[in-house]
Amino acid sequence: MRLKRWNFECALLVTLGVMCTERQALAESSSSDKAAAEALFDRGVSLLRAKDYKEACEKLETSEKIDPAVGTLLYLGECYERLGRTASAWAVFREASSLAQAGGQADRAKTAIQRAERLEPDLAYLAVSVSPEAHTPGLTIRRGGETVKPDLLGVSIPTDPGSIRIEASAPGYATFTASVTLAARERRALAIPELEALPGAPKPPADANTTPTPTPPPKTVTTPSPQPERPRHRDPSVFAYVLGGVGVVGLGVGSYFGVRAIQRDRATTTCTGSQCYSQADVDASHDASRFARISDVAFAASGALLAGGLILYLTAPTRQESALVVAPSFARNGASLALQRAF
Repeated sequence: MRLKRWNFECALLVTLGVMCTERQALAESSSSDKAAAEALFDRGVSLLRAKDYKEACEKLETSEKIDPAVGTLLYLGECYERLGRTASAWAVFREASSLAQAGGQADRAKTAIQRAERLEPDLAYLAVSVSPEAHTPGLTIRRGGETVKPDLLGVSIPTDPGSIRIEASAPGYATFTASVTLAARERRALAIPELEALPGAPKPPADANTTPTPTPPPKTVTTPSPQPERPRHRDPSVFAYVLGGVGVVGLGVGSYFGVRAIQRDRATTTCTGSQCYSQADVDASHDASRFARISDVAFAASGALLAGGLILYLTAPTRQESALVVAPSFARNGASLALQRAF
């Protein structure tokens, strides 16, 4: 017993040691990341004040990826705004407002949303759609180097002013490229035309996700002759035998006290009707009545238990049907049986 306890304590100490080591490693990694993020943040702010906006934005972007913070987002939004990237600044200010609200920084959240609302009138929008004849299996559309999700096709999205490169490609077709130049407050739309098929290139199937399979020759199916159904065997519950056994014991108890009641009743010699003239006969009469009552109760209870066991045996579930469960209930003034179906 002491050896088992010693082994348990050793295992617990080893586990705690491993957990502490992992927590320390995570803490050191987290501290190192935060230190790097702080250094990048300070450098970005210094470059922003020196009006080196491109380099400042790069430092603030990296700091934000390492350790997201409301202050970093606010400076990054200002940096984007200085570069003329109004859509990027608008998106960053909105993100900063959400992060500040989640952190309970109401003043910063208000400042960020005000900065975003101030930029909204100057936003430029671009919508990229696909013409009906351009729908080709495996079609991929890129906007500024990023893949456009199908749900965003045809949707006007805030875009930084300037030149934007649009590409559309598909297996077996020549890549379509276009350049769209946006100015502040301008809304443009571009529809991808039908792609030009490459000579000699195999075209993908109509459904790129579906590969046609050859139809197999018909097979002769032989229907097997039906097998005779096996007889169902009942699986009586052990509770049925328990009820029956207790019922048999009850019969024995009832018989014993019944015999004792008869013996005590015959032992009376001076009793006429319900009147006895000696104390011995009075005691014998009382004993006979008490034994008779015990015998009646024992016979009644054993009869109920035997009946319950028989019902439970006869209603035992087969392998393909549910079960009827007999639930006996005993009380001071009697006994009862209840049938319940179990699945």
